[in-house]
Amino acid sequence: MSFLLFALTGLHSLGLLLLFIATLGKAWWVLPDGGTLNLWYDCEYMNSTHGWACTSTGDSPCLRATRALLPAALLLSAASFGLFLWQLRGGARGSLFTPAGGTQLLAAVAAALGAGLYAGRGERPLPGGYGHCFGITWAAAALALGSGCAYLRLRKGA
Repeated sequence: MSFLLFALTGLHSLGLLLLFIATLGKAWWVLPDGGTLNLWYDCEYMNSTHGWACTSTGDSPCLRATRALLPAALLLSAASFGLFLWQLRGGARGSLFTPAGGTQLLAAVAAALGAGLYAGRGERPLPGGYGHCFGITWAAAALALGSGCAYLRLRKGA
């Protein structure tokens, strides 16, 4: 039973780390010349002024929704991990980890919905393709879904 708890803790931690990397990562859209765009701003270092010049990557409704859903998924996943640890420490013997599982499932839905909206937006910023952060988000959503389902099935042992 303790191995299952350690494995589930590792699975949840990995999903949380992937969500963090995907939310703050710079490679959501890769340009043909190797440049990348992220969700927030497109920043470029200017040698002439020795400073950064940042421009917005767009303001479409789908991009704004993605910008809201990914931090929400990150916060829900962190809250779920806290609930899991709290229930593990103080929950009654034989009880289910339902609050932690439900919160983790909400995080999975938010991450998948955010990535789906990013993929489904009508306009493309520039020619190119999806970057690794887009794939990491889908992997994090799958890990969150798996750990959320495992929480719903797991009972606290002795």
